[in-house]
Amino acid sequence: MEGSRRWLEMEGILPRARVEQPLRSCILAILDGGHVEFVRKTPRKTADLGSIEIARELGERLDTHSEMILREIGEGDLPVVLRLSADKGVRCTDILPQLSGNELRAVVAHRLDMLTPWSEHQVHFDARPLARLDNGQMEIEVTVVPRRIVEEALETIAAIGLSVHSVDLAGTDPYTDPRYDLRQRVPFERSSRSLPAALAVVVLLGLVTAGFLGYRYWQQDRVISERERLASALAERLADVPDLHSRIEALRGETDYIYRRKRSLPSTLAVIDELSAIVPGDVWLTRLSIDGEELAANGYSPDASSLLGIIEAADHLSGAEFRSPSTRQTMLVGDSEVEVDAFSIAARLDRSGNAEGEDEETPQ
Repeated sequence: MEGSRRWLEMEGILPRARVEQPLRSCILAILDGGHVEFVRKTPRKTADLGSIEIARELGERLDTHSEMILREIGEGDLPVVLRLSADKGVRCTDILPQLSGNELRAVVAHRLDMLTPWSEHQVHFDARPLARLDNGQMEIEVTVVPRRIVEEALETIAAIGLSVHSVDLAGTDPYTDPRYDLRQRVPFERSSRSLPAALAVVVLLGLVTAGFLGYRYWQQDRVISERERLASALAERLADVPDLHSRIEALRGETDYIYRRKRSLPSTLAVIDELSAIVPGDVWLTRLSIDGEELAANGYSPDASSLLGIIEAADHLSGAEFRSPSTRQTMLVGDSEVEVDAFSIAARLDRSGNAEGEDEETPQ
């Protein structure tokens, strides 16, 4: 009798299913940039509580409207779910053998560097089944957000005095019921028996008396087969890893190249300061623009031809030329008429020497 009792307590003897248990009553704190939108969700309705603009300076007090929202949240005594905007993370799908909740997360943890640009230690993630497939496998959904983003978001919520129950990532509908916790601290699944209690007792007694050894052998054989199948699938996916890493490195190289090119150009303020210092006082500039590496200036000057040499002598400018021929006009300055040239000049912004060297070393 004692042996039967211990056997009844063994995991996996009675057929079980992992049933998703969404959180139907909660406060959704939807964080998007510097704003947090609060929504109260209950099984009957969804109510918008308002939004709070997160203070950028430490010690800055919240306004009366924000304090009222936080007081209403505190009085409602509902768990707060921090929901990050969809652009803060990655959501993807994968095909795996049938696995339980803990086994599924352990397998996905080892596959993250193949599914995403990050490793297990760089992110918070969760995985949940989507559908059972005819070939005995299942389709899963993996949600991944870098740890840095999650920790910064938690600090932001804590700064306004709220404690977070769980963290997830917004989907196409930002107001759906929470179904997972990226930090994997809150269970969103429960075990449910697939047979009525009376039938389960009969099945268990029959297994104890007639088929325990055979069942254990079958169970172990099934586990071994699933693990062999998983190992084969992992080996196939590993073949894609070098190509994925090469693509990531290429993208990083392009990003660094663009950054260095942008940094090599002088700042707009530096160019304007230098131009103000070298242009004579009797020159009127009516329009000044900088587009990429080109400066364009329109205006009036008593002698427009002399401006080319003045601009060429500047530290940050070169290649000065007229965009169109200058025209002689008469302007009224005070009580006097003055002969001036209407001009339109373009010049090139010069790069710094160090930046040019960096550009030459950038791989193509």
